[in-house]
Amino acid sequence: MQEHEYSISNTAEIAVAFQAHVPFRWRGLPGVGKSAALMQIGEQLDYHVEVVVAATYDPTELGGLPIVGKDSVRRQPGLWLTNVKRALEKGKNALVFCDEFGNAPHATQSAALLGFQLGRWGDEYLPKDRVAYGIADNPIEASAGGWGLAAPTANRFVHYNAHCNQAAWIDGMISNWKYVPIPVITKDWGKHLPQAVSIITSFINAHRTSLHQMPDEDALRDWAWPSPRSWGDMGAKLLAAATSIKADDLFKTSLLAGAVGEAKALEFVRWQREQDLPDPEVLLARPEKFVPPKELDRLFAIMSSVYAAIQGNLTPARWKAGWKICAIIAEKKIDLASNFGDKLCNNRPKGEESPKEELLKLYPFLKKAGFMVT
Repeated sequence: MQEHEYSISNTAEIAVAFQAHVPFRWRGLPGVGKSAALMQIGEQLDYHVEVVVAATYDPTELGGLPIVGKDSVRRQPGLWLTNVKRALEKGKNALVFCDEFGNAPHATQSAALLGFQLGRWGDEYLPKDRVAYGIADNPIEASAGGWGLAAPTANRFVHYNAHCNQAAWIDGMISNWKYVPIPVITKDWGKHLPQAVSIITSFINAHRTSLHQMPDEDALRDWAWPSPRSWGDMGAKLLAAATSIKADDLFKTSLLAGAVGEAKALEFVRWQREQDLPDPEVLLARPEKFVPPKELDRLFAIMSSVYAAIQGNLTPARWKAGWKICAIIAEKKIDLASNFGDKLCNNRPKGEESPKEELLKLYPFLKKAGFMVT
């Protein structure tokens, strides 16, 4: 991933979240150029950008105005939705960008939550794979009568600050704001999602208390904090997208900090680096060479990574290689073999039967775990 200087901090992180369709929030002082930067990102990605000034919107313009029909009542959002649908019909993807969201009435913010999460606006649905969502706001002390986001709202976004970079701003003015390239994730970035999920679940398995930590102070709930949603949905997508562009640990940390907070992002990236996990494809190619590590949390991470790789490309040969690895773990009398074996039993290529030799080695563990009945 090539690094560039942007006039606003976290532009690269916003661009990645934008492309992965992870709802994002960009907070910064008035006048730094958040809206203009997003329009430029949209142009580079060939997205239609629909700007909704949320502070001026009534809740029904987002959640839908009740329209009485002959036999029913339906909720119809405002003209902005029609603009997005027209762009989609023309073959363009879209970003719905709610500006001044921190100044919007609480009722308007609440009306938008279902849309940000499920793409449902009133009784209309926008396809999640083609429509991205983002909001921008100012810090409370610099806003015109604004307030922070409530915890349920804040935890539906990844959060990044927008600070002005003076040197990059000067270059932008001189060059008449020539485009600075943004990181572009690969079209098949989703293939990295199973691996991202396996790494995150392995980290949580080793650090159970890190799964859900809502801050006690209201002011801190207005930003990024770890939850099942921010780890499992937003964090996993960001990690997969970062993997697709071969991002370094520094960028991964910054990206994940927007979802789970800086402290947890640092802890996760440091843990992942220390695990030094082997490439699952190498293990599947030569399963007989696998040597289980003594550390159970590291073994769990390796098993999760191998299983994710098998499910990502489920062939009889790869599935059987997974069984060989599982049998090696069982030979070492490690209980984790039962978990891996149960997953392989329940997710197999069509027409394949569990290999008897490997299954016999797992039998004591599966019986003990209650997965098999005699």
